[in-house]
Amino acid sequence: MGFADQTWDGFVALITKYLQGERGFTARLAMEQSSHGSDYDHLSRLGEWSPTEPATPEKIGDHDDG
Repeated sequence: MGFADQTWDGFVALITKYLQGERGFTARLAMEQSSHGSDYDHLSRLGEWSPTEPATPEKIGDHDDG
């Protein structure tokens, strides 16, 4: 298996975890610099938590496809 195939397989595995709720959508997960702002900071309620604290998973709502 080549590098492109490994990369694609890793991408599919990651997206699957997001869609199945095994991995959460953490705001500002991998910022290059914490001083860089985003147009979406207000949606993630930036300022209510410290960037030095680890993210705490929380289940919000129930999703029913049926």
